[in-house]
Amino acid sequence: MGSLITLPRWVRHLIEVIALVNALRDFSGQQNLPFEFELDGEFVGSITDGKLDRCLSEGLIGEWKRQLGE
Repeated sequence: MGSLITLPRWVRHLIEVIALVNALRDFSGQQNLPFEFELDGEFVGSITDGKLDRCLSEGLIGEWKRQLGE
């Protein structure tokens, strides 16, 4: 029987955000729809033609990973 690992809340949130961003990236590429992201009313990035901009990939997700020590 395996060990149960409970991820900290901030790690779970990051995993959920990455899953959502990846799903929207795929949808954006298929449907040619742009998406913009805000956090607490501040622009944090966008997806256009299935591609994440640098603000989203490095600024939000990349920095979040760095803060978690990944």
